[in-house]
Amino acid sequence: MTRKTSILMVGGATLVAVMAGVAFAMMQHAFQRTATPPGTPSPSPTPSVPVNPTRPVTPTPSILPVSPEETRTSTVREVQSCKVTMAIVNDPEPPINVRSAPTTDKANVIGQLKNGTFLMVEKEQNGWFQITDPIKGWVAKSRTTSSCNEKVERIRLGSGETSVSITDRFIGTGSHRYVFTVQPEQRLTVTRNDGPFPAIVSPSGKFLIGSPDENRTQWSEVISEPGDYTVMLDSNYKGYPYSFVVEIR
Repeated sequence: MTRKTSILMVGGATLVAVMAGVAFAMMQHAFQRTATPPGTPSPSPTPSVPVNPTRPVTPTPSILPVSPEETRTSTVREVQSCKVTMAIVNDPEPPINVRSAPTTDKANVIGQLKNGTFLMVEKEQNGWFQITDPIKGWVAKSRTTSSCNEKVERIRLGSGETSVSITDRFIGTGSHRYVFTVQPEQRLTVTRNDGPFPAIVSPSGKFLIGSPDENRTQWSEVISEPGDYTVMLDSNYKGYPYSFVVEIR
C-alpha cells in the first residue's frame, strides 16, 4: 500500500507540473501578443511547400519600352524634303497678275499671264511665288497649280500591312524619290498603274531597274541586301501624273 501510494503521489505531482508549464507558456504567448505595438504587421508565415532544387526557375521578364516600330499600326508617309521650282497658271479669273512685290496693291502690277503658262519659281513667301520666267515678279500661289518638284519621301509600312499605293504628279521638271526599308529574304515588288515604270536603286546605289520604262508593268525580286531601297521617277519639262504600288512581303 505504501509503495503504491508513493507512485500515485509522484505521478500526480508530475502531471501538475506539466499542466502548470503549459499554462505558463500560454500566458507568456498572450502577453507577447498584447505587448506588440498597434499597427505592427504580423510576420509572414513560412511557406509550407518545400522548394524543389531540380526544378528550373523561370525569371520574370523585364518590362522594356516598346519602340515606335513595334507600335505602329498604320503606314507612315514622311515627306523629308519638298521644293517647288515650277508652277502652272490656273487663275479662276484670268489672266493672272504679275506684281513687283508680294502684295495686292493696284500700282504694283507689272504684267499678266494666261492660264496654262509654266512659271519658273525662285521661292515661296507667305502665299506668294517669286518667279523668274516668263516674267520676273510675284504671283499669288492660290492662283496656280504646283507640287513638289524635288521630293524625298520615306514610307514605313504598318504592322500587318504589306503594300502601299503611290499617286502623284510632276508640274514641270523634277525628281521624286520614295524610300523603303527592306529586310533580307523579303520580296520587293513594284507594279505600275499609270505613267512610266520607276527606277529602283539598292542601298549600295546599284540600279536594279534603270531609267523609267514606259513598257514594263511589274518588277519583283527577293532581297539579299538589307537596307533602304529607293523607288524614283524623273520628269521632263512638261511633267506627268503617275501611280504605282510597292509591296514588301
